[in-house]
Amino acid sequence: LWIARNQKIFEQRIFTVEDTILRAVQDAREWNLAQLPSSTPVTPQDLPGRLSVPSVSQQRRIITCCSDAAWLVDSGSTGSAGLGWTFSSIEEFISSHSSTLSFVSSALVAEALAIREALLMAIDKGFKFLILQSDSQILIKAITSRSMLLEVFGILEDIVMIEGFFDFVKFKFIPRRDNVIADIVAKQALRAFKSSEG
Repeated sequence: LWIARNQKIFEQRIFTVEDTILRAVQDAREWNLAQLPSSTPVTPQDLPGRLSVPSVSQQRRIITCCSDAAWLVDSGSTGSAGLGWTFSSIEEFISSHSSTLSFVSSALVAEALAIREALLMAIDKGFKFLILQSDSQILIKAITSRSMLLEVFGILEDIVMIEGFFDFVKFKFIPRRDNVIADIVAKQALRAFKSSEG
């Protein structure tokens, strides 16, 4: 926060709330990794306090987040994206959220951005136990296997850093038919965005 403040005062650079949170997450993640011995590779699961399996009482606190994206190509090689995600507990539906972006290069990038936005909002809401579900099998596989996917490499790096702020987080592929609400939210956001442009 101090970095964002100083850059605003001395460099006239202004950052959005999301950019500031993401930068704070990245800096904290780097600091955490610097505190650990460097002799062995570190994954988010190695960070202190990280649970591989939540206890029975903690399982009732797990929030399920479904994310999706809608992408429409514009002129040139980029497009507009509607991002949508929902939060629900074991007992009830909590909320749905959306955002829109221009200059998104592909549908896969849009899907990755939706996951990142959903994770950042989960942190903002104080959720510590999270299952994130997406119908993008290629993205879920890339996240869980830590494989390199050049098209979304930077976003995947952000996601890995953000993971460290949860006590428990799991990424799960679900079929499109099970992701209907997030899909509708994303498409409605994109439709409204394109209507406002025209």
